[in-house]
Amino acid sequence: MKKTTLLLLAVCFFLPAAAVVRAADHGDSPSSANNASADLGDLYFFLDPNDNSRVVLEATMRGFIVPGEAVNMGIFDPDLTYRFGLEETGDTTPDAFIEVTFSPKSSTSAQVATVRMTRGKKKVFEFSAPATAASVTPAAPTQVVTTDSASGVSFFAGEVDDPFFFDIPAFARFVASVRAGSPDPTQFDRGRDTFAGYNIMGIALSLPKALLHNTKGVVGAEALTFRADQHPVTLLANLSARGRVDDNNPLIGGIIIKGTAVKRVIIRAIGPSLKKHGVADALENPTVTVFDKDGVPIATNNNWQSGGQGGEIKARDLAPDDPKESALAITLAPGEYTAVITGVHHSSGVALVEAYDLDTGAEAADGALRQIDREGVPAVNALLVPIGRKDEYNSAAPPDDAAGQFAGDIVATLKSLGTNDANIAILAEVAVNHGDYLRLNLNTANSGAGGGTNGGAAFPNGRRLGDDVVDTLLSIVSNGAIKSDHVDSNDVALRDVFPFFALSQ
Repeated sequence: MKKTTLLLLAVCFFLPAAAVVRAADHGDSPSSANNASADLGDLYFFLDPNDNSRVVLEATMRGFIVPGEAVNMGIFDPDLTYRFGLEETGDTTPDAFIEVTFSPKSSTSAQVATVRMTRGKKKVFEFSAPATAASVTPAAPTQVVTTDSASGVSFFAGEVDDPFFFDIPAFARFVASVRAGSPDPTQFDRGRDTFAGYNIMGIALSLPKALLHNTKGVVGAEALTFRADQHPVTLLANLSARGRVDDNNPLIGGIIIKGTAVKRVIIRAIGPSLKKHGVADALENPTVTVFDKDGVPIATNNNWQSGGQGGEIKARDLAPDDPKESALAITLAPGEYTAVITGVHHSSGVALVEAYDLDTGAEAADGALRQIDREGVPAVNALLVPIGRKDEYNSAAPPDDAAGQFAGDIVATLKSLGTNDANIAILAEVAVNHGDYLRLNLNTANSGAGGGTNGGAAFPNGRRLGDDVVDTLLSIVSNGAIKSDHVDSNDVALRDVFPFFALSQ
């Protein structure tokens, strides 16, 4: 089990000193590749083509299951929490969650899923449903769909044919040709589907559109997996220090993240609200900046409600009392950092620096949940994030994306592939600027077989099972030079009714 610790070392009064490319989200980082049951494949989010008043939300995980190993491998891990985050207000913070957990596998009955939706502290629905038991019988098992009478939500979970289609070796060879200075699009001519013949685990929900609150007609979705610690732990949640700030003496907190996993923290700069505690000379308008060990600034905030992270900070009950106080929600890789508090316009006064350990997950009854993988826009982590930061990306959150935590690496990868600035801006708008969410316009009609085929509702407006997302991304990355990888559809026909997944092979 990966472990991290956070330490606020000291308060000082001095200034700090100044890829392997893979093209499917299956096994897209070292951690997820070594944690197969938690490894997310793809996320799908679309209106039901048979009834546009319903929204279909699906995720796949534990890819590359050989059909002959269905009984041994076609199971859901009971130690995992499978979560869908729903962003409904246009910022970067999820507003509602759907969580799915499973009972242990039995030799006599199917696993049972517990399905729960919450919005804030309110439970929207909760019910139990059987998963479809995997089998090696000549005919694929009938997909078991359960509909909760109270909420109207339909649910499926089970082994399915992997709906993703793409020629990975061709892409790798094309990338090699680009970096060698002689781009060779003919590498795609062979048109072989790397995922043909493999099964994968799938979870699917069909939700009445009315369950999704939205102010602009657009909802974002992400999929995540969490693993429970094997042993409960007691963590130190907060450390803080107070000092006087002026032009020559900023308030500095030293932070060390130890271990091998990233850690999500909130760092606050408190000033005006200290007056309520008898501090007459409180700093009126503090700013917080986090620097790495080389003195390079990696994040800054002035006024906690700005910067797109206010929703998460408020949801954690860590919103400062005064709007002029500052706060950052940030995911930090193991290393040394400093949090530097200064006054706006060279102001001076007493301030407080605080670091809160969010433990990169949620609390569970038997310990803490560790985030293993996340998935939003297809291929972002696998294609664009350097291998040295893939685990960090999978443990991060959409506010980190929008704050630019991975933007430099993503742009560098695209530049190395020859992507022009205009197309880099397109990808940034889809997957970086507003967080890595798959966003669906609930007012755009969807129709057609296999989950939908009409062009107006295609990716990046959500994503349907049959959308050729690889061709779309290849065209953007190659500045239109490559239109197709010549793998244009799934190897097994998709179904025309919920859950739309093709039957397992």
